[in-house]
Amino acid sequence: MSNTPQAPSEATIAKIRNASVAPIEVRHSAAAEQWATSPERAVVFTVVKPNPAYLEPHERELVELGEAAPEYDVPAELRIDFTMPAKPNAGLSLLYLRRARENADLAMSWLLELALGADGYDQLAAELSGYQDETEAGILLNSVVARIQRVAMGGLEGKA
Repeated sequence: MSNTPQAPSEATIAKIRNASVAPIEVRHSAAAEQWATSPERAVVFTVVKPNPAYLEPHERELVELGEAAPEYDVPAELRIDFTMPAKPNAGLSLLYLRRARENADLAMSWLLELALGADGYDQLAAELSGYQDETEAGILLNSVVARIQRVAMGGLEGKA
């Protein structure tokens, strides 16, 4: 008997090559849609941007000199909350865990989009791409991911 390792057979090499190009299958789940549209929501992140209807005090004075002085009780900034269901589904938590075992990046992307919806996911991507400091953008993304995971994994917590 020889202790020298043998080279893999051509069949083994072909199997390995084909395994790496196998398609990733994502199955439709009605429970996921019901969870995603749940009326009880938890805020995941808030986009804060200048309010175009807001007038600075010196701008108000110029308008008030005219005929009609409109009301200016508008905030200087607009706050847009992006939410996810506050009460997760235990089955969805398990689906996430399975996907995370298979491909952690794909699983997190799936959960982000499921929790935030396509519009929230796109808005988060747009907001983070606007940051010049990549470290700050990464910290914000990690915070959003951690919050979503905390809420989603709450579906596995037992009730005492």
